[in-house]
Amino acid sequence: MTGCVQRARRLGAAAMVAAACATLSAPVRAQPNADELAHRHFESGVAYLQESDYENALKAFEKSYQLSKRPEILLNLATVHERLGQLQLAVDALEEYLRKEPDGEHADTVRVRIANLQKNIAKRDAAKKSEPPPPPPPKKTTEKADGTEREPPAAKPDRTIPYVALGLGGLAAGGAVLTGILAKGEYDSAKDECDPHCQESDVSSGKSLAMVSTVLTGVAAVGVGVGVILLLTEKPTAEKPPSSAGVPHFDVALGPRGAAAAAAWKF
Repeated sequence: MTGCVQRARRLGAAAMVAAACATLSAPVRAQPNADELAHRHFESGVAYLQESDYENALKAFEKSYQLSKRPEILLNLATVHERLGQLQLAVDALEEYLRKEPDGEHADTVRVRIANLQKNIAKRDAAKKSEPPPPPPPKKTTEKADGTEREPPAAKPDRTIPYVALGLGGLAAGGAVLTGILAKGEYDSAKDECDPHCQESDVSSGKSLAMVSTVLTGVAAVGVGVGVILLLTEKPTAEKPPSSAGVPHFDVALGPRGAAAAAAWKF
C-alpha cells in the first residue's frame, strides 16, 4: 500500500514538471512596441491621404509622430495641413523638421516649401485686408426712350381703411334716409287717426324711427369724413430694400503644387 502511494506521488510530481516545462516552452505573444504602433499609424495616415481623407490622415500622422518622434513624419503632417488650408501650421511643422534635421536629406526641399507657403500666406492676408466692402443694392430706375433714366413710380398707398370708412358712411346714410321716410309716414298716419287728441303713445313709434334716422345720419357723416381725411392724407408704403445678409462669400487659398509630391516618405 505504501509503495502505491509513493508511486502516485512520483507520477504527480512528474506531471507538474512536464506542465511547467510546457508552459515555459510555449511562445509568448509579445505586445507591439511603440515603434511598431507608430508604423501602423503611419501606414494608416498614408492610406487616408491617398483617399483625400485629410482629417483622419492628420490624426494618424500625429499619433505616429507622438510614438516615434521621427522627423520625417513632420513632412507628412505639413502636407496634410496644407491640403486642409492650414498654411501656418504647415510652416510650423516644416520648421520643426529643420530644427531636428538641419542637414537632413530633405532640408533644401523643405526650405523651398517654407518660402512658398509664406508667400501664399502673405498674399492671402493682403487680399483679406484689401477686400472692398460689398456694394450697396442697385437703385431701381427705368429708362426713357431717349436713353435717360428716371425714377420708378412711387408705390401706391394702401386705401383699404379709407374705403371701408366711406362704405360704412354710405350704408349709414342710406339707413338714415330709409328710417327718416318711415318715421315721417308713421308720424303722419298717427296724426291723422288721433288728431286733434293725440297722446304720446300714439306717435312714439314715429319718434323712435326719427331718432334712429338722426343717429344714422351722424354715423354717416363721421364715416364719410374719416374716409375722406384718410384718402387725402394716406402716404405710399415704402419698399424694403433687398437684404444682402444671405449672400455667401468665399475665400480660396492656394498652395504650391510641389508640396504634395513628397506626401509619404518611407517609414
